[in-house]
Amino acid sequence: MATKTGSLTGFVLQLATGIYFTVSGILHIQSYNSDTAKIFRGVRQVFGVNDGPMAIIVPIVLIVAGVLMLIGLFVALGRNGQLIMGLTLFGLWLIQIVVTYFINGVFEPDFLTWASEFSKDLVILAVLWVISQRKGA
Repeated sequence: MATKTGSLTGFVLQLATGIYFTVSGILHIQSYNSDTAKIFRGVRQVFGVNDGPMAIIVPIVLIVAGVLMLIGLFVALGRNGQLIMGLTLFGLWLIQIVVTYFINGVFEPDFLTWASEFSKDLVILAVLWVISQRKGA
C-alpha cells in the first residue's frame, strides 16, 4: 500500500512541477515582450543595468524542463534517465536559489518577503529531489 501511495504522490508532484515550470516559462516569455517590461528594461539600461541573455534563457530552460517532466510521466525514461533529469533540475534550481537569495541580495526587499520567496523555492527544490528518486513511468 505504501508503494502505491508513494508512487501516486511522486506522480502528482512531478505533474504539478512540470505544469508549473512550463507555465512559468511561458509567462516569463510573454511578459518579457510586454510594453511594460520593455519600458522597465529601457529605464534599467539608462541606469546601467542590463538583463542580458539570462532573461530569456531561464524561461526557455523552464519550459524545456517542464515538458521533460511531463513527458517523463508517460514515457519510460528508465531509472537512470529519471535520475539524471531530476538531479540536473535539482542542481539548476539550487544554483538559481544561491544566485537569487544570496548573491543578488540577502533579505531583499525585506526579511519577510525574502523568507517567503526563499521557502517557496526550497519546497520546489525538495520536490525536485523527490522526483529525481522516482522510478519513472
